[in-house]
Amino acid sequence: MKFGRLAILGVCLLVPAAALGARDRAEEKARKKAYKEARAAFLRCLRSEDSRERREAVLGLREFADLGGARLVVEKLFPGEQSPRVLDAGIQVVAAARDPGVVEWLARKAAGRDSWRLRTSLVEGLAGLEGDSLCRKAVEDALRAILAGEKDPRVLSMALFAVGQRGMKGALDLVLARIDHEDWQVRVAVFEALSELGMKKAVPFLIDRLFRERGRLRYDIADALKALTGRDFGTDEKRWRKWFSETGGRAPPPEPKEKPKKDPHYADDGPTYFGLKVVSERILFIIDVSLSMKTPIDIDKMKIAREATLTGKDRGSEGKNRERFEDTIQWW
Repeated sequence: MKFGRLAILGVCLLVPAAALGARDRAEEKARKKAYKEARAAFLRCLRSEDSRERREAVLGLREFADLGGARLVVEKLFPGEQSPRVLDAGIQVVAAARDPGVVEWLARKAAGRDSWRLRTSLVEGLAGLEGDSLCRKAVEDALRAILAGEKDPRVLSMALFAVGQRGMKGALDLVLARIDHEDWQVRVAVFEALSELGMKKAVPFLIDRLFRERGRLRYDIADALKALTGRDFGTDEKRWRKWFSETGGRAPPPEPKEKPKKDPHYADDGPTYFGLKVVSERILFIIDVSLSMKTPIDIDKMKIAREATLTGKDRGSEGKNRERFEDTIQWW
């Protein structure tokens, strides 16, 4: 009798299990069918001249990243796509991968020998990839490999940004090893990564670099130092050095005997452009000379003044409209 009850119980357990198995198989079959449709749409739209159409087709692969979507964008999209919005969609597909085997393949490609265009997009996708511990390890091992041996400054810069975004504190020494890199874009990425990592060990290296940089990069370093220390001495390297030594930190290396030569046409207080301080030493102006620029724009100044009086802090009733009017029209 006892054996009979156990047999009945076993049959009762087998029936739901079989039903669940059948449902899972049906769902998997439907999912594979949906991926085939998304893949076909992607391949069909890949040569479309409409970037919006291409972007939508790429985004259709996002939920199928592990089935083949991620591999598809790496092999078919990244090598030749020019539109930033379409590339961004492909980056989202890469970041959606969760299967350790797929992520390991992506990581190997990122640290491999493909074109810089493919690898920078791939690294940017890996920067936002989550997943389990195996996925994270694969991504971070690839980033460390790039930081240790990469020659192309574009790939190296993207890897540095990725290290900062992922908060890879264990990669600090590899980041610091690139702080004197000859390419300014790499150094900017180093400053950004150090700021994101929040490691005060980097402070003396940044202070030392502040003596050696010029132009806009000095302000990037000042921003990183402010983020790391909570102090704000701007680009005044002597005040940073004095503060650091007085607070008990090990003094940075001695001040270089020869500082970078300044451009005689570059004033100490720096040029301005419509009231904005220009900190870069190389500037590109893009001037629109198309026929549309000859069309006059009629601005109803009094309408602007009337609308301005409805918002903002009161300055007193006398002369209020005039003052609001002057503040409002400065932009044009």
